Amino acid sequence: MIKKPCKLPKGWRWVRLGEVLKTIECGKRPRGGVKHIKNGIPSLGAEHLTAEGGFNFNNIRFIPVEFFNNMRKGKIRLGDLLMVKDGATTGRVSIVDKNFPYTKAAVNEHIFILRPNSQICHSKYLFYVLRSPLSQHQIELSFHGAAQGGINQEIAEVLLIPLPSFNEQVKIVVKIEELLKRLQRIRILSTESINETNVLIQSCIDEIFSNIQPTGRFAEVITFKPRSGPSFLTNPNWNGIPVLMPSSVTGFGVDISKVEFGRGDEKINPKDFLQPGDILIARGNKPEQVGNAGVVPSEAKGWVCANLLMKLRVDEKKVDPYFCVYWLRTSYMRQYVKRNMIGSNPTIQKINQKIILNFPFPTNISLKRQKNIVSYLDELQAKITALKKHQEQTTAELNCLEQAILEKAFKGEL
Repeated sequence: MIKKPCKLPKGWRWVRLGEVLKTIECGKRPRGGVKHIKNGIPSLGAEHLTAEGGFNFNNIRFIPVEFFNNMRKGKIRLGDLLMVKDGATTGRVSIVDKNFPYTKAAVNEHIFILRPNSQICHSKYLFYVLRSPLSQHQIELSFHGAAQGGINQEIAEVLLIPLPSFNEQVKIVVKIEELLKRLQRIRILSTESINETNVLIQSCIDEIFSNIQPTGRFAEVITFKPRSGPSFLTNPNWNGIPVLMPSSVTGFGVDISKVEFGRGDEKINPKDFLQPGDILIARGNKPEQVGNAGVVPSEAKGWVCANLLMKLRVDEKKVDPYFCVYWLRTSYMRQYVKRNMIGSNPTIQKINQKIILNFPFPTNISLKRQKNIVSYLDELQAKITALKKHQEQTTAELNCLEQAILEKAFKGEL
């Protein structure tokens, strides 16, 4: 006897997932893995399925053509649904529609292919059902195992879905997609708004500094030369000394939530302890993040920074450290850093102590004027941060609204 999750409209019925499928299967990879294979047939894994139900084909993997031809299971067809079967994104679903770019492709052992019986179940209807809170909750209950747990083929026998007539399924899909298109238009506007706020603060910084020219070198105002943080193992769950990670200055500023900890037996050079007012600079990272900087807040006193960050101290009788960070944010300095980065790997670039000491710097700006500039930009940054927070809340609300639409759709309430 099937335990029904909720009451359905007249003419609908609860069925097990397996009743609407032709097959549920997973694929495989050649022995030895596929990292060394540079071409062949695309092989999709969990990392290629997006939260929105589509695909991310960055870092696509391949299997040999002969291996693909010999596969009995795991070959992708138009209309298939792909579901992550284990790991952190277990239950994530994507649909292979007309926009799928490959005529031949396969899945690896971490993905289920769910192939609907098109005589009784519309593929997009099933796609939306499986993305709904109704199905995702059942998948969570079926999750088994520890850190790398997941679901198995028994999900087809335990997961219940609401099934109306085929014509009704088509109507529901049309209605859902109409509503989701409206949500997507709002999402695009929200994203554009967030991007515009980023452009706004950058434009304001560049405008203020447009009449300020470098008259010396950064070395002239530095009292503690740039020094890389110590190098030792860290973990978010250990209890040793707090270590600000490279991601703490991914933007400009210091995010103290991006912290890990040593084991507790580290021997730290006194020069490595952070003090409020110290400036941290990313010395090695993705090219667009090298040179990002922030001022150490009082909460991080006595901490250390990761090895890919450098700490320095300026003479606060001459310069405001926050003024220094705003200077480093100017387009002029971003271009300077870009021109002077070093490294053979184009995806990871670096700067060193010598490069930082030679940064152009406006040494002739009075401390009073610096503080006025910092006060103005801080106030503007606070307003923009509040606006971005509101925009992010809007995005979160839109995601909740999408789930609410799907929930109502499969209760017959749209």
